[in-house]
Amino acid sequence: MIKKTVLIALLVLPVDAAVAAVMNVTNMTAVHGTYALSSPYVSWSNTENPSANLVTGYVNLGAVTELFGVPVVAMTQDGSMGVQGGSVVTAVVDDVAGTITADLTAWTSIWNNEIHNEGDANVTGTWNVLTGEYFLSWSRTHIGGATQGYVASWTMSGIATAVPVPAAVWLFGSGLIVMLGFARNKKH
Repeated sequence: MIKKTVLIALLVLPVDAAVAAVMNVTNMTAVHGTYALSSPYVSWSNTENPSANLVTGYVNLGAVTELFGVPVVAMTQDGSMGVQGGSVVTAVVDDVAGTITADLTAWTSIWNNEIHNEGDANVTGTWNVLTGEYFLSWSRTHIGGATQGYVASWTMSGIATAVPVPAAVWLFGSGLIVMLGFARNKKH
């Protein structure tokens, strides 16, 4: 009886684990990407704060690039700077589909002494389950200031890690322990 139960459980475990593929991101860095304010696209690099974890608090990445000779500062913020902000960045990855979805409502830029919220609540992209590398892209129209109506387009890549604790694995493990306990009690 025990051998059959263990064999069946071992065959079912991989199927259950694959179904529970969506995991919360616990560490997410923003390393580089591109930025455009209507045009042209310029590459950006986070050289001032490359290991900043976007999902643990608000971060200032510093001047990540220049546009028309003026520095572009990127950060996440809560709205206390006089423009809309958002909650601390959250993200989920799907290791079966290879996707990432992030809430970047707090993404903000400062360019030419103007502060703009440039985030979005549902930014999607790709995620490599083996390396943790991700790629996101989104656009947001500027509201107010000299760049009113301009579209800011961003891409961002970095590393996103998640600690999987699928409920199916926990459920399977507890059920197996209970079944082994009952089988052992029947012997005695």
